[in-house]
Amino acid sequence: MDNSVIAHFSQQASNYDEICNRGFLGVIRRREQRAMSKLLQNYFAGKSVLDLGSGVGMYSRLAIRLGATHSIAVDQVPEMIAQINHPQISGIVADASSFQSPQKVDAILMAGVLEFVDDPIAFMQNARNQVENGSPAGILLPPSTILIRLYQYYHRSHGVKTQSFSKQQLVEMAAQSGWEVEETTLLWPFTLLARLKAI
Repeated sequence: MDNSVIAHFSQQASNYDEICNRGFLGVIRRREQRAMSKLLQNYFAGKSVLDLGSGVGMYSRLAIRLGATHSIAVDQVPEMIAQINHPQISGIVADASSFQSPQKVDAILMAGVLEFVDDPIAFMQNARNQVENGSPAGILLPPSTILIRLYQYYHRSHGVKTQSFSKQQLVEMAAQSGWEVEETTLLWPFTLLARLKAI
């Protein structure tokens, strides 16, 4: 992950949850969480989860609410991991692109991270290596829509370059990295969500 990304999120970490839960952004985030819950509600109960690019653990907490037994939250920004305070979530400061869990987990989260990495396919391949065949994953990323340029402009103004993805690109990236896209949800214009299965 680029140093500009790490610097940007380091500055936001202390009140990141608050920023994400107020105003227009809060509306978007709550909409995303409802959609992700619907996609994963029958897939995470009783599972151990690896949350790659976890930030402050927002989606790890969602996984616990969906019945996951434990989540390993991995992020390269120490200030983000420092915000995690939940008995069922273990925060680890590491590069999510190359992190290797000491043992296989049951499920994967990749929420709001692929747009910031240099090689999304390699990232997804590394995630695939952490689970057995048939394991589920939840993914959230910015779709290639006209209005997503507002999101990209915001990050560019902070020196951060981001990518966007079409549904077809997601399907192709999944196929190249050992995943199959089972279901997608488009929350126009800012969010594409999907449930994947390891193959």
